[in-house]
Amino acid sequence: MICFIHEGIHAVGVCKNCGKAICRDCLIDEGFAVCCSEACMAEARQLNEMNQRGKKIYGIGTTTKRNSSQAISYMIIGVFFMIIGLLFLSKIPVLTYFTCSMGLLMIGIGAFTQYRMKNLGIQV
Repeated sequence: MICFIHEGIHAVGVCKNCGKAICRDCLIDEGFAVCCSEACMAEARQLNEMNQRGKKIYGIGTTTKRNSSQAISYMIIGVFFMIIGLLFLSKIPVLTYFTCSMGLLMIGIGAFTQYRMKNLGIQV
């Protein structure tokens, strides 16, 4: 490969951002990437930052597994609906049926969300 900027000089790397071949004189080494210019280095830094955040979201590289906060929230809301429904058990039967069924639905959604996130490997 020949350097994109300096004709006739062999390239030693490829820019992480734009993919152009670069020689030792053009190379900017950031540790996680090599780039051909400051503009490409800024883009490479942003991409590296996004990758690091994505690893945290998906739990890549961690040994502890967490439960989904979204699934737990659904289940807590479902339990709340169930409690409200049982409080109105003798007073308003229609309200009892509605709130209890909503509670069961929310608990089911929470369980399904936990199941899907576990299968997809998402730890949010």
